[in-house]
Amino acid sequence: MAVPWLDESSAIDLDDSAALADAAARAQQLIPETPFPDELRAEVLESYREVGDGGAIIK
Repeated sequence: MAVPWLDESSAIDLDDSAALADAAARAQQLIPETPFPDELRAEVLESYREVGDGGAIIK
């Protein structure tokens, strides 16, 4: 799966604060629009179920 905002980030001039601000705004717009793979979603949810109330967390 292509990630458009990641591809765009390689062309950003890191010394240009206006370009960085524009890139940040674009990333904030695109990230929520990027589909979250169902397989990864299932793995994350299963991990939360395994942790439960936090008793499985090692401190």
